[in-house]
Amino acid sequence: MKRHYSFIISVVGIFGILFIGIFIRGIKTESIVENKRLYTFPKFTFESFMKNSFQNDLEEALSDQIVLGETFKSKYLELKQQSLSLMVFSIKRERADNIISETDQLETRNNNEEPTTAVGSNVVEATGETKLSEDGPNESIESSTGEAVTFVPHVEKIDSYTKDYMSKLNWSPIDETHFEISLNPKGSGLVEVVGEHHLIFTKIGLSAAKAGLENKAANINQLAKEYPNIQFNSFYIETDVDVDFVGGKITHDLSNYLGNQFNDNVKFSSLNINSVEEYINGFYKTDHHWDTERQQIGYQALIKFLIGPNEPLADFDLYLTNLAYNGYKSRLLNEFTTTDVFKFIVPKVSRSDVYINGEKSTYGNKYGFIKGDFTQETAENYYGDCNGADYALVEFHYNQPSKPNAVIFIDSFSNPLKEVIASHYNKTYYVDLRYYETAYGKPFDFSEFIKDKNIGVVVNLGYYYFFAGDTFIIND
Repeated sequence: MKRHYSFIISVVGIFGILFIGIFIRGIKTESIVENKRLYTFPKFTFESFMKNSFQNDLEEALSDQIVLGETFKSKYLELKQQSLSLMVFSIKRERADNIISETDQLETRNNNEEPTTAVGSNVVEATGETKLSEDGPNESIESSTGEAVTFVPHVEKIDSYTKDYMSKLNWSPIDETHFEISLNPKGSGLVEVVGEHHLIFTKIGLSAAKAGLENKAANINQLAKEYPNIQFNSFYIETDVDVDFVGGKITHDLSNYLGNQFNDNVKFSSLNINSVEEYINGFYKTDHHWDTERQQIGYQALIKFLIGPNEPLADFDLYLTNLAYNGYKSRLLNEFTTTDVFKFIVPKVSRSDVYINGEKSTYGNKYGFIKGDFTQETAENYYGDCNGADYALVEFHYNQPSKPNAVIFIDSFSNPLKEVIASHYNKTYYVDLRYYETAYGKPFDFSEFIKDKNIGVVVNLGYYYFFAGDTFIIND
């Protein structure tokens, strides 16, 4: 009996330490492992208690905020992936045992390489063999003598880059908005395109999105009403969460719904995904961000929307590296066999003064990458290393007094384009509300900021989670 008491006391003690550790460490708002906004501790009200919403939100907050929670979840995902691989191996072994002749063996192996489509969903069984990409990580390889060959960084300026991804897909178009595509389930909200190995987050349903989109639109509408002399703009970026790849439908329902929430004094536009080709060619296979092709399209669409079709657009130099890039989706699954070719673009614009969190600095390391200042590391975030990381406040001073000052509320989609977008304004301030209060010791204050910086243009720029999350609500 004493052993039972000791065990119970130990368990309670461990959880007590983890709970107290929440307040020592501080409240977290974002999960890197799960790519989602975390629940924070709710305010107690009698009404929420009686409706049981307080209890539910408290349970979610304890789950999300517990110390070492990210580590536990990461290890869980790793264990789940290993279990899936073991299951796949067992299925293949069982099939192999049933092979009778060498002819049948060859035929069966060829059939197994073809995906088996599930009825109604086009999601296939996770029994296809995953092969190492031809451009996989190569920090060191063995030569014919058995000696390790060190990775040699290489970058070259190229005129263009053509992807052959579409030719690898098992898909077929039906009409302008419907298609069929074969997918493998991967877990963590991800599926994988058969053949091309593109990792895709499953679609966000409109019913689940409405409240967040309405809240963000109401926030912007109220600011536009209170500051009628400022131009307010919202630019929505469609990604894989906007396209129903499992059901084979392109609807634009999230962007359309958001656009309908804005008043007439708020300009709205969205960069839509209108086909499977646009998505596959425009986004990384292993990351949720734009690849260089879509980055340039996004820049052009944004400037035409903000300033007009007659605004001169900047050109870019395109650089190709020999890096094998594992993006956020690979890191989420802890699986690095599929990689992206890593490219980056450099705008042909004059240099400006740059400030990060108030200190004069440089943003990103594109010019370092041009000099070969990089190494091959599995799961390294080259998107951030090269294009620039996320900061509370990044300023570009182009000193063009005939043009207005702009504040752009952003997520990480803006990172490759911050410099070139800023070249169209006098002074540009990029505010990432995920980090502002931590960096400056106080919440962002819109009224104070626009008066201090003499702001004439306000832009909200991001993808679904930017417009649906409470984290990006602008405090006035």
